[in-house]
Amino acid sequence: MTNDKKELNTDRRNRKLITRKTKESCFKRAYAFALSLIAIEPILILLFVGWGYETPIKRIASMLAVFWVVNSILAYIMYTNIVENYRVLFVWLSRGYFVVLLAIITFVQWYAYRGYGSLFFYFAYVLLAAFILYTTNFEYIILAALEAASLVLVTYGSEIVLKREDIFVIICVHLLAAIISRDGYYSKRKIIESASKVKRGENAAERDPLTKLVNRRGLERELETVFEHVIPNRSLVGVILIDIDHFKAYNDTFGHPEGDVCLQKVAASLSSTIKKFGKEGITSRIGGEEFLIFLYGYKKEMFYNIAETVRTDVENLAIKHATGPNDVV
Repeated sequence: MTNDKKELNTDRRNRKLITRKTKESCFKRAYAFALSLIAIEPILILLFVGWGYETPIKRIASMLAVFWVVNSILAYIMYTNIVENYRVLFVWLSRGYFVVLLAIITFVQWYAYRGYGSLFFYFAYVLLAAFILYTTNFEYIILAALEAASLVLVTYGSEIVLKREDIFVIICVHLLAAIISRDGYYSKRKIIESASKVKRGENAAERDPLTKLVNRRGLERELETVFEHVIPNRSLVGVILIDIDHFKAYNDTFGHPEGDVCLQKVAASLSSTIKKFGKEGITSRIGGEEFLIFLYGYKKEMFYNIAETVRTDVENLAIKHATGPNDVV
């Protein structure tokens, strides 16, 4: 694969990652909004019930009560998605939540408009969706079309006819919502993109470019995080130090390019061995031919077994070494 293709693939992966993180942020905002409604809706229901006993008011209160139940269920599903690290189709869930909200608002708006000629709930929904949802251009067009269809459904056949000033206000609200939505979406993407660039720079500085293992700096940073878990739980830790014997002689005999290949093979073997044991560990390159493996979460007798497996797996690579034990690295 050429360098241009590698850069193109990397750029695509970065764009996908930024899009995902933007949608995760949208999901969290939708979840926070759902929780807010769960708290506010009972108060609104009591206000509507206390406001009057006219049929439209009672129906609006009933609709809000139904939506409180639906909203609570959807909020719980969103919560489980956050706990499970968005394993379910969280994108469609966050968008779908606002579609469900639009359906409920349509029914509430039906009685509000036909009883009092009010478009308050519709305007509130349009602006809230613009503030909260981070949608792509295509997603926003679909949402705006659904909102327009909702408005047509509510006003079609009503005795209360929309006036010119009402139509003007509707157009202005939608234009304002479009500006708010697009500005919010692209501003959020820029923030996430900037943070991703900083993160990629930090990761590059903490990775050994040859073996792709964390370097000494990366090891120190990761250990800070690990000890926050290890110390309170009084977990056992183990450290395995690996040094390739007579590596200078290996370079002198086979050349530095072959020395680099040798280091890459050893590093890959170390990482593969630790992954086989299925628990926590950090594999790092801390010097020229020196590696360190930090282990935690194992029983005491396992540390020696792991160390011996690491040694035998490297030996089984059968990398020729004229001055090494058994003529291998």
